[in-house]
Amino acid sequence: MISNISTSYLKFKNIFKFLETEYGFQIIHDVHRSLGFFIIYRNSFVKLGFSYDFRDNYFTFDLINGSDTVYPDEDNSNIIDADTLYEKLDIKEFKVSNLHPNNFDFLGCFESIAKMLKIYCPLILNGKRNIN
Repeated sequence: MISNISTSYLKFKNIFKFLETEYGFQIIHDVHRSLGFFIIYRNSFVKLGFSYDFRDNYFTFDLINGSDTVYPDEDNSNIIDADTLYEKLDIKEFKVSNLHPNNFDFLGCFESIAKMLKIYCPLILNGKRNIN
């Protein structure tokens, strides 16, 4: 299991490298343990929080409006989960079920989310559009 989580962690960082190179994000929180990982990226405009629980085979991410917004926080008015983001952007071809790797196909899951961010969120990632 540790081999799989290490592989998923490294693959995740490689797939989401575009956040750093294309949108100026930096990793500000990076916890990698045997049961999963939790990574927060931040640029001048927004944060993205990603979490992968290997035991439950569950992947999720949140979009956090404002680079100084506390995350996680009890006041979640500036925190948008994947379900809400898909709904607000009227994204039909990406389903929330894509957040849950099938048969531990974490690679396909990560690639699907990265593709969605690249296609539907460049204005958000560049700080030119705010989602609330």
